Amino acid sequence: MKHNLRQYQIIALNTIYESLKSDPLFLFQGITGCGKTLIICRLINRLFKETDKRFLVLINKMELVNQFVKTFFEQTDITQFDLGVCSASLNQFDISKRVIISTVQTFVNRVDDYSGCDLLILDEAHNASFGTGSQYDIVVGKLRDKVNNVRILGTTSTPHRLGFGYIYGDKHIKGGVNLFEKVGYQIKYEELRQQGYLVNLKGKVAHAESLVADLADVKVNGDYVLDALGEVMSREIHLSTAVQAIHEHCMGYKYIAVFCTTINHAEILKDLLGDEATTIHSQLSPLERQINMESWKSGKTKICTSINILAEGFDYPALDCLVFARPTLSARLFLQAVGRVLRISDGKNHGFLLDLTDNVARFSTDIDNVRVTIPKAVTKKILDDDPLIKLCPICEREVFVSLRICPNCGFEWPVAEILEANHVPELKEVKFKPKEQSPPAWYNVHDMFIEIHESRKNGKFLGRIEFDCGLFKANLWLCFSDFYSGYAVTKAEEKWEMLVGYIPFPESVQEFVECQTLAKPKRILVTTHTEYPDILDYEFEDIPWEQDDLVEDVIEVFDGEPLPF
Repeated sequence: MKHNLRQYQIIALNTIYESLKSDPLFLFQGITGCGKTLIICRLINRLFKETDKRFLVLINKMELVNQFVKTFFEQTDITQFDLGVCSASLNQFDISKRVIISTVQTFVNRVDDYSGCDLLILDEAHNASFGTGSQYDIVVGKLRDKVNNVRILGTTSTPHRLGFGYIYGDKHIKGGVNLFEKVGYQIKYEELRQQGYLVNLKGKVAHAESLVADLADVKVNGDYVLDALGEVMSREIHLSTAVQAIHEHCMGYKYIAVFCTTINHAEILKDLLGDEATTIHSQLSPLERQINMESWKSGKTKICTSINILAEGFDYPALDCLVFARPTLSARLFLQAVGRVLRISDGKNHGFLLDLTDNVARFSTDIDNVRVTIPKAVTKKILDDDPLIKLCPICEREVFVSLRICPNCGFEWPVAEILEANHVPELKEVKFKPKEQSPPAWYNVHDMFIEIHESRKNGKFLGRIEFDCGLFKANLWLCFSDFYSGYAVTKAEEKWEMLVGYIPFPESVQEFVECQTLAKPKRILVTTHTEYPDILDYEFEDIPWEQDDLVEDVIEVFDGEPLPF
């Protein structure tokens, strides 16, 4: 295997592995560039070697099949004799092997001949709709008939879909159906940026009155209707603006990707940009796409115009410049596109985003908390149920209706942040970073209480340790394996280790409540920008336990663990 897993990838892998023991459905969200495909390949590799399980990976694009297969052979010990590829575009239809990687469009016509799998993986799960008779509906229904205990793992960078809402839970359009109840695990941009696994993002944006006026006449069906949008963006004023801005602000970068609206728009921009540009779109043959891609990657051409092929699942870490020549109302498309430029690569110290379309103003500069449009019917139901609350579009927290600022994430109502510039190239520079937050602070602990708490939401019991700091009370919530599983328990173990590493983690709430002799910390370090204080660290009068000076390296081992399913 080519790469050792990073620690955050190991944690994600362990969490998924543990959760699949008891949960038949698991949704994994990870920022583009975190290595979701690598994590999934290692999960398959582990289960393949120690079981006789069968695996099916469903993908929605031929290009992503090739990419997944390449990563699979690089990152697993499984040979080509055990891997089957099923994709009409690739002229391959092998569904006889233990591991199958397939496009859903091809597999749906062969599912009746397939013997079944134990683990179904839905790559880019936001593309999978249910309850509508879709291809995903048909495949999942028939696979469940073939194997009663089939596990389903969804992966995505963006767990929402324009015009539908979130792909988990109940925040979606009326009558919509979601396969997943919740996000089981998340890997966020800011976490990986701080660890040096993703680059900083810099940007310049423009707000053009002419574009705003033109877009006012473009019909909307979820997102802008592409034919009409393509006509607008192909007008001379917007084409010349794009060409001028790219030449002035982007040519110092090595690899430039321009996101366009239609094939015609991509072709016109490519021609206007001259010999330094190529294009990739669906009307080219696979060979033409490959030739153009290699021309761009090799440096023969500097600029690549495209539509959606580069926006989802495209993996080229050296990409250092992204140009939005396409307005969108889709937070998912915005995040997928931005994610292409965040990966680390030799000689690359940041990614650059040139936005000519107001997308940044629409979705925010906080990559982990972009504004997602919640369907009006969902918002209306929440307001009808309780007219004294409103729903924060950033963190989904229910907030008292009179508040102007969300106490959880700092979002302000109303949002009217439009960045003004008279014309390109008078662009305004923006910084992509989380909303400013107050630093954590230490507070003395006056008293500490240990008790069992019953969740009003689901009736389950969990542990609560309350720290009385005088001005406020901070709670440490702990989930135990007699009522919870997966990530909730894993996270509780981490919190317990930080507080009382000298006592084994309780196996149940009853064991927990018997721990009344825990040492009370002298003070605690808590966040000050959230609605409820989050405990980050503890300080004791006398440290009640000792830790070894040496910390063993984290390695990928599962010896002795029971199989997850």
